[in-house]
Amino acid sequence: MQWPLFQGQDHEEVEKQRQEAIMQERGREFIAKMKKPPPPKPWKTLIIGAYLPVFVFVVLLISFTYIGTRAPAFPLFALVCFSLCGMVLVYPRQASPIHARTFFDWFPTLSLALAIVAGAILGSVNHGILEPWLVTQNLHEYNNVLPMSAPGAYIDAGIVRFAEGTKLGTQLGAGLDVAATTYCVAPVVEGNQSAGDVPKPSIGFFAVGTNCCEDNKFTCNDADNSDVRTAIRAVADVFHGNQAGMEERAKFRKAMKKAGEKHSFSVQEHPVMLVWVKDPEGAAKVSLTFASVMVAILTCIASGMTCCCLKVFRLNAAVEGTKESL
Repeated sequence: MQWPLFQGQDHEEVEKQRQEAIMQERGREFIAKMKKPPPPKPWKTLIIGAYLPVFVFVVLLISFTYIGTRAPAFPLFALVCFSLCGMVLVYPRQASPIHARTFFDWFPTLSLALAIVAGAILGSVNHGILEPWLVTQNLHEYNNVLPMSAPGAYIDAGIVRFAEGTKLGTQLGAGLDVAATTYCVAPVVEGNQSAGDVPKPSIGFFAVGTNCCEDNKFTCNDADNSDVRTAIRAVADVFHGNQAGMEERAKFRKAMKKAGEKHSFSVQEHPVMLVWVKDPEGAAKVSLTFASVMVAILTCIASGMTCCCLKVFRLNAAVEGTKESL
């Protein structure tokens, strides 16, 4: 192409103008290209943002629910590994200096963080549900236990079967109100003891529960059945239902002290806290079934959320004109 020569112009000046026009055109093309967002990478987003968080959630849920009992360090190890390695791998990198990260760039990081937190918390809660089964399977069973026995001899008890004539002093208990929760306790006594005939020796076995005592009467679990003389040790790491966790023991101890002062008996230094039930083995099987069902339900919910994410990603890809790449 020959550039026209105008009066007063020579070939060098025309060539210079032509080069400037070419550079300006290339500059406009470069700016337009930089303003255009980079093409999405749907498969990378799908794998990291949808499938990986579900895998992490299920692993943590199972680890905290089941494996933590046999190998307490494993759930924490898995939590740390997923937190450090996962966040390094999925943290979004900026495509260019002028392109801000979008929601779909941050989504893998956010979904993985949510999966880690939810897996650890729900797994810990589910472990509390499973506690009766763990207690009956891993701790000892004691039979014909006298209610006035030293509780220190039964510190490793899983199931306690008291001797004939033992009863639960449902009228000798007390409740401690803390916020919206009432911590209820009732002493295990001999059958001939009543509210006005409690011996001076201190009591070392107590049935415990929450929000199940009214008018100073203990009604938790099978307390209303006078024929029941069996109980499961309450030793859960977290408080769930009627299981006494470490952070709740101080509140139950205060309730025991309140009951002792009210009914004129003393509490031993390390009392054994119990869940008063007629069939300890049956209660343990129920807890195992319920915890397993919760694992299955939560896994299905996580899988369902993955399907929803897939639909959202496909819709976004279609809008961006990349549907064929899926």
